[in-house]
Amino acid sequence: MAAFLAAVEAAWQRRVLLYVGADWQGRYPVVDEPSRPRWKVSFFGRPDESWAVWQLHGFARVDGIDGRVDLDVARLHRLDRTA
Repeated sequence: MAAFLAAVEAAWQRRVLLYVGADWQGRYPVVDEPSRPRWKVSFFGRPDESWAVWQLHGFARVDGIDGRVDLDVARLHRLDRTA
């Protein structure tokens, strides 16, 4: 995983924003690297650890959009993704 992310970041000159659910935590140690911004999924409360984007709902409704959508909060200051 680390080699893949390094190749993507080199090609795009940007850090990858990792979309992280609980199933990733134990499988991919690259998630623990603090240098990459994280998109954290937590439906039962604000995540304790560092995050750049927090998905707090997976079935929200938004006026003007048919169907359900993800509801996210972004910390824009943590999304300076220049590699």
